Amino acid sequence: QCGRCKSAFYCSRECQNNAWKTHKNICRKPSEEPAEATIQLSRLAEKEAKPKPKSFVEPPVTVTKEDLEEPESDQQFRQELLRETKEINAKMMTVIQESGRNPAVFLPKVMSLKEEYHSQILSRISAKSGEQEDFAAEKLGEELMKEVIM
Repeated sequence: QCGRCKSAFYCSRECQNNAWKTHKNICRKPSEEPAEATIQLSRLAEKEAKPKPKSFVEPPVTVTKEDLEEPESDQQFRQELLRETKEINAKMMTVIQESGRNPAVFLPKVMSLKEEYHSQILSRISAKSGEQEDFAAEKLGEELMKEVIM
């Protein structure tokens, strides 16, 4: 508790010392009248402490017939890729376990499976979109693998 005004309370002496820089501007003995400047400072501090509400207007969303149909086929495509990812992941885990968890033994086989997996993803994306998108296929493969692992 502040020894001067008796109206401020603190959890420790350290907190009280840390707060003094601000508190001293408004601190007065109960018998003292606060100076007008102190009252104004106090009001200003209160005003600044209150967060100003931010207005946010969400933009309108237009949904077309294609939007309604496409996500389902995209979702279905993603589910198929996820299933293939789980299969490759299971193969990788089997290789690791069969090697006795020896990196010198399992790493070449796992890297080969990874390359095979990325080619599968690439061919699936190419078949769907008609374009060869190596980078997109690799990123999607990594994303799906993380999803399976996590």
